[in-house]
Amino acid sequence: MTPAGRPRPATDVVAVARLMRQALRGGAVGRMTVPMRQVVEDGSGVRFLSMPAVSADLALCVNKTATIGDGPGPTVTSVVSVFSTTTGELLGVLDGAIVTNLKCAAVTAVVTDRCAARSSTVLGIVGSGVQAWQQYLGVSAVREITHVRIHSRTPAHAEALRARVLAEGRARAVVCASAEEATSGADIVSTATTSVLPLPIAADLPEHVHINCVGAHTPWSRELPRALLASATLVVEDIGTAVAEAGEIHRTAIDLESLESGGHTGLDGRPTVFSSTGHASLDLITCARLVAADRSYGPGVTERPVDSATVTASGSAAAMDTATGIGTDTDAVGREFAAALGRLGIEMPPDLAPGVLAGYRSLRASTELLREVENMDV
Repeated sequence: MTPAGRPRPATDVVAVARLMRQALRGGAVGRMTVPMRQVVEDGSGVRFLSMPAVSADLALCVNKTATIGDGPGPTVTSVVSVFSTTTGELLGVLDGAIVTNLKCAAVTAVVTDRCAARSSTVLGIVGSGVQAWQQYLGVSAVREITHVRIHSRTPAHAEALRARVLAEGRARAVVCASAEEATSGADIVSTATTSVLPLPIAADLPEHVHINCVGAHTPWSRELPRALLASATLVVEDIGTAVAEAGEIHRTAIDLESLESGGHTGLDGRPTVFSSTGHASLDLITCARLVAADRSYGPGVTERPVDSATVTASGSAAAMDTATGIGTDTDAVGREFAAALGRLGIEMPPDLAPGVLAGYRSLRASTELLREVENMDV
């Protein structure tokens, strides 16, 4: 069983947002293979999902698998398997909740930074669950939010979210009696509910408003009124997925790659709506960050079991060079890896050496890519 893991710090949101932007700008997302998600139902209302993605650029293949039910207990349970495309080896199994939450906060930061007015200070949140908190993290990573208004059909949950925002010490927060009150005049609005009917959003939204709509959706409905969707510039992760899962109205939306690269006709001063349906490409990017950051397989990552018979603590660097050829590798990465094995006193069996070295190269490439974007602005 994959451990629940620790909550990811806000710095991870910034780091994953940087990596997403770099992958979108450089075309890595467009080069990924991402099939439509597969959904199977058991006849009693429980759904089983599979969301695979493969990236040659990041040398990773991931598959998020999940169950979605109506309770009791958690309504979504998921894990993400991460494989090396170089060797086919299982690199780890990540807690799906950690991946999803971090991904949602990071993509919210990316889109909000492109769409929301720079002067935005007021955030209205409808919803008070896990994703409502991710919305706060994502928006506050890119805008100086000073006021947060929260509405939830469960007042106690709204109060808990308010307390969490206040504990950050960056903004005032109030609980509102209605969605209209929470969103009236807000610069940025986030909806994160399970409602399949349009929420009663305030009619007096400013012209510059940006809305992150990340909750329930069907091909026939979203959390927002259709009139609002029709009057706004829509942004989606992937147009094909958005049309299939949230309706034809998304056919003319701007996808993330166009939004980030500037390959669109502009945001033209209208309200903007990020009508999110999710996309496995973003899960893969998030996994790249987590695997690189948690190479020691800390909380949230389950390491593939290692057969102790294949790794021993005896032998010398010279013996490894002779037996495996790793130490005689002519490139710097091979020499670096051989030196590390020598320092640790690990003897690598000859039949495993090529695969292990290839896996090391894959992880090292992902780490270098992360380092390249450290100085990028979110």
